[in-house]
Amino acid sequence: MVRHNLKNVERTGQETLMTRDYNNFKLIVSNRDVQNQHYERLKKSIKEHGQMVPIIVDGNGNVYEGQHRLLACKELNIPVRFIVNPVISLDDISELNSQSRNWKIDDYLKHHAERDVKDYIKLREIINQHKELNLDTTHFITIFSSDSGKVIKNFQDGKYTITQEARGKEVLALYYLIKDFVDTNPSQIFFRSLAKLLARKVNIERLVSKVKMRRFRKIDTANIRYYMLEWEEVYNFKEKKEHVRIY
Repeated sequence: MVRHNLKNVERTGQETLMTRDYNNFKLIVSNRDVQNQHYERLKKSIKEHGQMVPIIVDGNGNVYEGQHRLLACKELNIPVRFIVNPVISLDDISELNSQSRNWKIDDYLKHHAERDVKDYIKLREIINQHKELNLDTTHFITIFSSDSGKVIKNFQDGKYTITQEARGKEVLALYYLIKDFVDTNPSQIFFRSLAKLLARKVNIERLVSKVKMRRFRKIDTANIRYYMLEWEEVYNFKEKKEHVRIY
């Protein structure tokens, strides 16, 4: 029993256990990948100060939170401290882990795809098909979905749906044609501007020809209006015919 002088506290019924039998534990495939830098930093801390925070497992030893701590204890050959939560489920994984270290977007993609959520599986396939573009996962999320401000939150919560598949393919096809003539690190707003260009039925051949002559310049704002005005300048560059309004 832990002795203390704290007032107005009560027991939770969650007992901290300890074991050297690492075979009790199983990593969950839909959990995020082990991050080497985080792991090495945590292992060093555990070696110096011991395992301060128990891992959390279900009644079958599946590790819901603390896989880095488990692997560090195993490598250091020290006992693992853990708490058994028999009612925990896969739905709790991202919430538990985000409390200890914020998940990245790719962690959420892996988590939901490994749980066989079809739109996450499809999005991961699309990303793998276009690896040479070196775009962030957030770009693909934006390209293949509506422009809702909640799209990233919905993605984290497992509620993401691909609502703009045809548009997304058109945007990527256009980006392949112009990517070498864009003086900017592409942002989500940039790809939204490409979608708006396509919605305005601009002449793609003319657009590509013009952007090769007058590169798309870097925009230092998140306001899409300025992106569209820049595209208008590009599209009408040295054009002797009637000026085409894009925005």
